[in-house]
Amino acid sequence: MDDIVADIIKEVSFVDTTVDLNETDLTPIQEFYRGSSVFVTGGTGFLGQLLIEKLLRSTPVSKIFVLIRSKKGKTVEARLAELLDGSLFQRLQKQTPAWRDKVVPVAGDCSLPDLNLRDQDKKLLTAEVDIIFHVAATVRFDEKLKMATFINVRATRDMLRLARQIPHLKSFVHVSTLYSNCNKDVVLEKVYPPAVSYETLIQMADGLDDKTLEKITPSLLSQHPNTYVFTKQIAEAVVKEEGLGLPMAIHRPSVVTSTYREPVRAWVDTMYGATGITVGAYLGVLRVLHCDSGNNANLVPADMCVNSMIATAWEVGVDFEKAREGYVKYDVPVYNFESSNDQPIAWSECNHLLVKYIPLTPSNKSMWYICFSFVKFYPLYLVHVLLLHTVPGIIVDGLLLCTGKPPQ
Repeated sequence: MDDIVADIIKEVSFVDTTVDLNETDLTPIQEFYRGSSVFVTGGTGFLGQLLIEKLLRSTPVSKIFVLIRSKKGKTVEARLAELLDGSLFQRLQKQTPAWRDKVVPVAGDCSLPDLNLRDQDKKLLTAEVDIIFHVAATVRFDEKLKMATFINVRATRDMLRLARQIPHLKSFVHVSTLYSNCNKDVVLEKVYPPAVSYETLIQMADGLDDKTLEKITPSLLSQHPNTYVFTKQIAEAVVKEEGLGLPMAIHRPSVVTSTYREPVRAWVDTMYGATGITVGAYLGVLRVLHCDSGNNANLVPADMCVNSMIATAWEVGVDFEKAREGYVKYDVPVYNFESSNDQPIAWSECNHLLVKYIPLTPSNKSMWYICFSFVKFYPLYLVHVLLLHTVPGIIVDGLLLCTGKPPQ
């Protein structure tokens, strides 16, 4: 990411959130969002929640449409109300009047064809939306290829086809991952050729049964370690092809951690990635991890990631408008959002900080004193797992059985 974009991100990060967003003295980024309607997928997820909160608090948007699916018997309206009642939005409740009126739920499901959108909702979105953030994804590393394809690939294609019907689209940001091309030594800010065409992959996911698809998954993944990064790479190819001629961008964050400062420090609501490792070590249930401790951890705070997404949408919209008159082919810009070049920190240093600071704030739910380490050599890692995880687990289960309790 160049210095200009870095300055833009800094501007968004430290905007005075107490300012009246109806004023005329707004930053260029705030002016870009003035009166705009934004469509967000993945709005109930970790990054999606922070994105919605930041847009409401720091930009004069007119409306935010949030794609939500009904879940566990709850309607989309009930799920949205539950989301907005959360602690993340408490700052908004104090500072911004009538902010809830700007958030509109849209029933849909990224795992189903055409996002399972109703015709009237499609008409509403195409008539009103100006800016799109496609954040929705399944981030489970062990997700079955069929479901990962439906959510990460097909939904991206369907979102782009919907976006093409929007006559006044200003910007579309697709959130990917820096590790979509983790099989390469150097990841440049460009879209790489996919391992398989997205149409072929979608057809396979549609036409093959689960058992057959599971059998051929290893050969399809090739050098990709899991279905998550594999399908995210394919999704980038979808953006490059289906997004041709649209004000598009791909935003690739690295390992997203808790917030740095906005709207509150250290906020996180997910157990994936680095957070899961930290919590596991904190509680003493995770003792060893297979990892080269000399590698860069490449961690980025979630609020800074969201700020860069907001800045990306602005820059894409401005650049596309400038090129509208004479462009022949608008190549999709890619933004790698990571920390390893400017502020590198190795996993060994992360481990040192964990072991140093966790004992200062112990949890009453801890299972064991913290003794966490990374092991690079796989056979040695398996020995550590046996001694530090398997054997203690068997002993604890035996004690539970002796006391008449079910094993865990």
